[in-house]
Amino acid sequence: MFRHVVFTCTSGRQWLPRRSPRCRGVVTRCVTDEGLIINQASPYRDSMHLVWGNILWDAGVALSKYFFWHAQMEEDAFRRQRVLELGAGTGVVGLTLGKLGASVTMTDCEPEVLDLLHRNSLANGLAGSTEVRELNWSDRSSFLQPAVPFDMIVAADVLYSKKDRWFMSALEAHMRQGHETIAYVACPPRKDSPLGGFFDAAHGTGFLLERLEDSSGAAVASTTGNAASVYRGSCFKPLRQESFAAATRDAKTDIQIFRRS
Repeated sequence: MFRHVVFTCTSGRQWLPRRSPRCRGVVTRCVTDEGLIINQASPYRDSMHLVWGNILWDAGVALSKYFFWHAQMEEDAFRRQRVLELGAGTGVVGLTLGKLGASVTMTDCEPEVLDLLHRNSLANGLAGSTEVRELNWSDRSSFLQPAVPFDMIVAADVLYSKKDRWFMSALEAHMRQGHETIAYVACPPRKDSPLGGFFDAAHGTGFLLERLEDSSGAAVASTTGNAASVYRGSCFKPLRQESFAAATRDAKTDIQIFRRS
């Protein structure tokens, strides 16, 4: 649950999503259950272009909550880890990991989103452990080439609008065979979920794909509640090809968290 999620425009009038596309320059602040300050902005750049990365989305909140719980179970689990966030948006996932001791590079391609990432980094006092970089999945020249490979890659709510191939291209480029890079991808429920394409692309690459599940084999993720109560008893279980169809059906109703290693 978030506190104070109200959008107001620069004129002081209330802004309602999808009702007032002319209201620009909107900024609001909310606080996650784990105490992270997240500024959001209106997605309306103009009538023809929407910047969805300006908004805090459920999959990112659920993944952040999982990392918070994991750090409670394993002290210093993320300390000194080198993390790359793809399609960072408001930065809720990367900032959570920065707060937990990781060194995080948060990336996106929209100028407004990059500005918002800087704002959120400063709001949480994490300028020393996070950096913001432009990275466009469709432009390989923007891909990062770090001297030392990343330990983790994280992404939330990035599979949509038939851009799963672009995302997979960026993910593959930053995961190095022979290095123990682990990727975490959180996906929200969607009737038109592109998880089928994600699974097809992941299959046969030599990486292990897993899903976070409870003891009964159901997907585990939530945006609300105490992190321990949500994730206690959960673990990642291998997602084999014969399970892809069931996971794709679950994508219509459930947030799902995947791990690739």
